[in-house]
Amino acid sequence: MIQKKEALQLAIQYLEDISRKYLGLIERNNPAFNPNEEILYGERKGEVIATYTIGYKVVGGDDFDYEFITMTAQTGEVLYSISSTRWIEAYE
Repeated sequence: MIQKKEALQLAIQYLEDISRKYLGLIERNNPAFNPNEEILYGERKGEVIATYTIGYKVVGGDDFDYEFITMTAQTGEVLYSISSTRWIEAYE
């Protein structure tokens, strides 16, 4: 199982690797650990596993919005990213 600090580092690396522009990470309760989360999207949809969810800020209109990366707590594999309206990988 990876530690919270490593999950944050992996999330930052993921954002840089895919060239996703972001303003910064959410400072509070980040990453959030969920020991039994049902995966809602992607190849592992329907599985229940331990995850970390990392929030970050992006430019949105006149202000900013939040988006979230969900990764496995076991390996740090990124499962998906989500905004308030969509699965982000579906549109990249």
